[in-house]
Amino acid sequence: MHGFEAAETRASLIDEGRIRIHDFAAKVFEDRNSLRGGAFVVTEDLKRGTVVSKWCLVLTEDLHFIIEGPRILSPSSRDTLISLLDTAEEIGCPRAFVCIEKSHEFIKQLIRAFRYYGFEMLHPESFERPLVTRIDENFAVMASTVIDSDSN
Repeated sequence: MHGFEAAETRASLIDEGRIRIHDFAAKVFEDRNSLRGGAFVVTEDLKRGTVVSKWCLVLTEDLHFIIEGPRILSPSSRDTLISLLDTAEEIGCPRAFVCIEKSHEFIKQLIRAFRYYGFEMLHPESFERPLVTRIDENFAVMASTVIDSDSN
């Protein structure tokens, strides 16, 4: 019975991931034809068998790596973020973006945490395509250089 419950949990996480990727992409992009794909990353505490954090991201055709700010920061968030940035580097993304909903209860703490990891706030006028103007209504956007153009 225990294995069956775990399978149900995984299936519900997969469904939740599809919905979150779709909803996030719809909030951020006017034209979703430029999307290459998306991912829903779940960090689990293996000892306790519980989900610790959930991250959603999308990758555009021109290699914009755009992460939805997590709804909850946990001690493992740092490791998850580093793994995501390593993945962005392996793919060849020059920059990673984090979009944090302005209505987020802990927006100040999230911004402070992402600044600590090298992200900087972007002014809405500096958004690159495919990020569109409606982002500034709903999200605070931060960016970090993943691959330094001088090192290539």
